[in-house]
Amino acid sequence: MSEKKWDMEEAIQEGIKAARLPGSMNRNGTEEWAAEQMKALRCGEHYVPSHLSLWNQCSRDGGGGKGLAMGWHIVVAANPGAGKSLIALNLAAKFVASPASVGFLSLEMGKQQLTTRYLAIRSGLPIRSLEAGETFDREVADRAIEVATKQGDGPLYVDDRRSLRDIDEALAVLEDWRAQGVTVFIIDYMQLLNSRDARSLREEVIDVSAGLADFAKSRNVLTVGVSQFNRETAREHTMKPMIQGLYGGMPMEADADQVIMIDHSRFDRDEDLGVLRGARTWMLLNKNRHGPTTEIPVYIDYKTLRMTEALPDEEHRWPGAQK
Repeated sequence: MSEKKWDMEEAIQEGIKAARLPGSMNRNGTEEWAAEQMKALRCGEHYVPSHLSLWNQCSRDGGGGKGLAMGWHIVVAANPGAGKSLIALNLAAKFVASPASVGFLSLEMGKQQLTTRYLAIRSGLPIRSLEAGETFDREVADRAIEVATKQGDGPLYVDDRRSLRDIDEALAVLEDWRAQGVTVFIIDYMQLLNSRDARSLREEVIDVSAGLADFAKSRNVLTVGVSQFNRETAREHTMKPMIQGLYGGMPMEADADQVIMIDHSRFDRDEDLGVLRGARTWMLLNKNRHGPTTEIPVYIDYKTLRMTEALPDEEHRWPGAQK
């Protein structure tokens, strides 16, 4: 049997056929796409800004370079005690002011503890004046409450039941909040959730991660899941964390639109005359389906618990910064 002679022109034509847009992508379809692209993105409805401007700029597509878009699932990862819950609370404070309705599912902190930290971040007032005990200052607390509950802000719903561990039960809470108008959901933290159908850790991570990501996409809302690193990454304090170091591995990474991490290898505590004032570190946007990846120098103010981005002329003071 003789082989068919290879024809370059025929191969090119076949390639062109294969590259044509599918039938649904006709003129009308592309016009509809263009009309959607031209619509103004409304803050609080289509996207919500994070507390870090560079993170917002890198969030394109539905985020428009202004914030995190509805339909996205974000994973925030850090070592224990490095500030992962502070990222979640700083995000919540920014989201509420956008304004957006926020649901905060706390599987680690109680409502009283969470509220104390949130009020300090939202108001910029000292955390010590809001903590229970001798340092509590009612005047400061009243000012913090006034700032945090001002008219025009979105509501913040909190569920702090530590008995809530099943992903289906957690999704039912999120669904109930959504019926009340909530569009942004923060889960702190993800690996405390389990799946009754899972037969291994990997299957459990898949069920939890996929459940939250699917909820975000199918309901057109934003979900932010907070997570620790796996043990190997957590132990390596001198090495920059990689995306492969997420707890549970690839499934959590695959489901996320973005993964942002605190770099524990470049974490410099800021002390003044023996008093710990804060810390300088880097936020690593290690995965981004909607724009570039980047590194963001941030300062954690231990007085107010606020996380702020370094100014360009300050960046040289950050650990490991290029001189």
